[in-house]
Amino acid sequence: MATENLETAFIVLAIGMITVFMVLGLVVLTGRLLIKIVNALHRETESAPPSPAGIPSTHIAVITAAVAQLSEGKASVLKIEKN
Repeated sequence: MATENLETAFIVLAIGMITVFMVLGLVVLTGRLLIKIVNALHRETESAPPSPAGIPSTHIAVITAAVAQLSEGKASVLKIEKN
């Protein structure tokens, strides 16, 4: 009697854990798919950021190049403020 209850408990536990794992996997895959679709639809034309007053253009070029290299071309500089 006790052995049957223990077996049933382990079966329910296994089914529950497998179900949770599968649902979380679907959430991750759906999220990745959504990100790829949004990125494919939202292509922006690259334009040079406006030159803020007081910041040399060489500094802007270096910052922009560093951001592009570190993000592997996935990010861009939109605004630079001088404090």
